[in-house]
Amino acid sequence: MRAFEYTDVGRLIGHITIGVEIIDGKIRGIEGFPRELAVLLKHMILSHHGLLEYGSPKRPKTIEAIILYYLDDMDAKVNAVQALMEAEASRENPSGWSAYQKIFERYIYTGSPATGGKGAEETEETDSKETLNLFK
Repeated sequence: MRAFEYTDVGRLIGHITIGVEIIDGKIRGIEGFPRELAVLLKHMILSHHGLLEYGSPKRPKTIEAIILYYLDDMDAKVNAVQALMEAEASRENPSGWSAYQKIFERYIYTGSPATGGKGAEETEETDSKETLNLFK
């Protein structure tokens, strides 16, 4: 998992504002750049956190902005689960389950300790046969 240090500007102004400034600067350098496209690009940056309570000055209002919000949200959640799994692996958790994760409102399966955290592959064939039997 990668970690970033914030600069003073990043902490004082924030990455959303900096992103809009960068986009604006690049757009000004392109003669004849369509004004509507510039507004739509800035909207994507301004709304990528999705909700006002998550720090977005605007909520996503275009299909592209909505997609970007969900991708950003999914990326953050996947990174959180990966970090949790790494932390649990270093604790040698005998259960294969995390403590209750309030952010996800559930326990997270981190893998069977007996299989090195890879899950129960040895039961995959049996489980598949049992599933097929349900449809007979």
